[in-house]
Amino acid sequence: MESLKTYRGNCHCGAFVYEVMVPELTLAGECNCSYCYKKGYLYSFVSPDRFKVVKGGEDTLRVYTFGTGRVLHKFCPKCSSGVLAENLNHPVEKRIAFNVHTIQHIDQWGLERFFETSNANIGEPYVHPPHTGGQPKVDVDSERIYTGGCHCGALTVAVASKPLDETFDGMLNQCNCSICEHIGGIWTYPTKEKVVLVGSPSYYTMGVGFMRKSFCSTCGINIANSWNADFTREQEDALPEESKQFILGAKVMHPINLRVLPDVDLGKLKVNRVDGWSRTPPEYVYP
Repeated sequence: MESLKTYRGNCHCGAFVYEVMVPELTLAGECNCSYCYKKGYLYSFVSPDRFKVVKGGEDTLRVYTFGTGRVLHKFCPKCSSGVLAENLNHPVEKRIAFNVHTIQHIDQWGLERFFETSNANIGEPYVHPPHTGGQPKVDVDSERIYTGGCHCGALTVAVASKPLDETFDGMLNQCNCSICEHIGGIWTYPTKEKVVLVGSPSYYTMGVGFMRKSFCSTCGINIANSWNADFTREQEDALPEESKQFILGAKVMHPINLRVLPDVDLGKLKVNRVDGWSRTPPEYVYP
């Protein structure tokens, strides 16, 4: 008889909490479809009768669809966490694909992964929305302009950078802090003048509040990380010295999620795994 274990998951802000009954999670999938790639999904399947909502409800999550509209991607409109996708074409035992990034007490880096490489070929080819806004200044010959954006096209971005390939010698990080874990981002760190973000993003602040994630309220894709302009000097002065040192860089940088740049091949990059969970106070508390 199949041995099942109960796992608890949640969006980052805790508005939506759920439990699943599944075999022990040692394996998770990555999908190359246009949406899952941008969203950074790490998924596993469960039938609806083994998926239990603990807090929130269907109206707590925002739904985004594209293509045939038969896959319902559901994310939290406050913190942007992609919680699950409901595939109406799948058999009932695989109807719900929950995002393993939202499961509590899971070491994402310790999981075996399988890659679904055929989903990008389903239906009409996805066309990346063009960036029609301004462009940052290119200061040196070694830099080029990369453009990209969210899935629906409400937000687009242009970044001036040295080539983002195997030759890149700057900082590229995948962090396991609570929010980066939830959104599956992979980050590059240009300074603010090297980034032009067009559109009206939603923002989510967390921790002590001096940084904020910018994301699309329609499709839930995270674009960037930036200094929170509403963070006061009084709040800054009250921070521990370690955080104050971090702020010196945070004020001048505008980190970009590499998943939103279609001309970047993540497989060619030297991405560092950063233990943000242990070094980024305050400690995140699972709901």
